[in-house]
Amino acid sequence: MKLIYKCDLFTYTMFLVIVLMYVYNIFVNGFDAFTGISGEQVTRAGGMDGDSSLIAIISSLFAHQSASHLIINLIMFYVLGRMTYDNFGNIPYIVGFFASGIVGNLITLIVLNNGTALGTSGCIFGLIGMLLIASFSNLEKFEKLYKIKIYIAILAITCIFYTLMNFGHGTNIYSHLFGFTTGVVTGFIYSGILKLNKGCGVK
Repeated sequence: MKLIYKCDLFTYTMFLVIVLMYVYNIFVNGFDAFTGISGEQVTRAGGMDGDSSLIAIISSLFAHQSASHLIINLIMFYVLGRMTYDNFGNIPYIVGFFASGIVGNLITLIVLNNGTALGTSGCIFGLIGMLLIASFSNLEKFEKLYKIKIYIAILAITCIFYTLMNFGHGTNIYSHLFGFTTGVVTGFIYSGILKLNKGCGVK
């Protein structure tokens, strides 16, 4: 029960932070926060640009461009976050979430020196990467994921394909792809640790 409480605390805290960041977005950008902000409005809402500080790199993980952007990410974060916790546990879930988002943002800053970025998508793609690796890891701990590995693979392929098809149309492909890559690496590392642990069986 204690671990479930921790999971709920993290998930719902992040959920609340994202919603509060959006309320702040509405406060500083008005109706544009519903239809879509751009340029200078992004940094005012907590997003990042080429001159961003460490605080902005983190705050941008919770800021969103529009109402539709917010709703889609909230739904995906909740569903995938619960799946990640149920199979990885609290600490790998939290580490994977933040590592994927921060790495994705850092790569974005390097590639898009004068661009802007915001959103939880990099974190979400990281969770997808973790779940994908776990589902094919052949570990008893991930037996539930193994049973739905085809669906997870389809989700990963669909999300990556959608990202690539929207290149040049406002989608931050660097945050998405490098967030996913970081999640894959996190999944490999954690699976490797489990395989070294004699208490976790390998099928």
